[in-house]
Amino acid sequence: MAKWKNPISKIKLHEVNYATDKTVSYSQYATWRACNYQWYLAYAQNNAVYSQSIHTVFGTAIHNTLQYYIDYIFNISGKKADELDLESYFKTQLTEEYKKGLIQNKNQQYSTPDELREFYEDGCEIIKAFKKDRIKWFGLRGWRLIGCEVPIIYPIAEKSNLFMKGYIDLVLYDEKYEQYYIYDIKTSTRGWGDKEKKNQTKMQQILLYKKFYSELYGVDKDKIHVEFIVVKRKVWDSPDFVVPRTQTVTPASGKTKMKQAENDFQQFLNECFTNDGKYIFDKEYPMNIGKDSCTWCPFSTNGLCNKGEKKVTFFA
Repeated sequence: MAKWKNPISKIKLHEVNYATDKTVSYSQYATWRACNYQWYLAYAQNNAVYSQSIHTVFGTAIHNTLQYYIDYIFNISGKKADELDLESYFKTQLTEEYKKGLIQNKNQQYSTPDELREFYEDGCEIIKAFKKDRIKWFGLRGWRLIGCEVPIIYPIAEKSNLFMKGYIDLVLYDEKYEQYYIYDIKTSTRGWGDKEKKNQTKMQQILLYKKFYSELYGVDKDKIHVEFIVVKRKVWDSPDFVVPRTQTVTPASGKTKMKQAENDFQQFLNECFTNDGKYIFDKEYPMNIGKDSCTWCPFSTNGLCNKGEKKVTFFA
């Protein structure tokens, strides 16, 4: 049998020259969807605020641990992967990510030993559940690992020097049916309910990854399936049934939903960038004032946003 060759290995990615190129990401798009003005302050005005929290540190540490485990399954063996001391690996990841956060936070503590211990114990429970459930996603014969953190760097049509940049958590390939599976791993306190599942912007992340993966790596969109894997830090206690710590959410990704995601993303590009990839300054970026958009906005407390007290148009 011929040795399997990873199809993405033959693709040479564009090397971004930040002196001349500009990149956009899903997080930029999501910020703009939440509040145009917040996007303007963060990106066009370069006021990005990097605030660390135990939740972001935990999310990164869990991602790194689960991706390490998945990579081991496919490149070594499932049996040996299950023998790994993932709890120790996770503890190291959590510690290292917290230290990085301390540096960004100017050595100001942003958690407590008790809270860190709680998050570590929650992570261990997630690892235990993920190992138990992994056969659902990673136990099929003929499946190949395309990669973890698969890069997307792709030129955006009609916008010179502007590139979509992102990383897909996990891509698998089913040799038998010649189908691709894109997974995005999300950490959540108690899982996704109707609010999260009906959040169009949240669902569009993986649809945009499907679009750009298809275009960059030359894969038919109809052969790409997308799914979120949600891992829960906490589960409700129930005397009647066991509440799982892992949850899968499969967004609608047919032609209609894909077209809507592409059109919404294109609207973002048209309203924020010139054809030569520069920010548009000579326009007003409206504020979206409300509990959902303002509560977690870093500019609502640092004086840069007046929360609609007066109408302001900004120019470069």
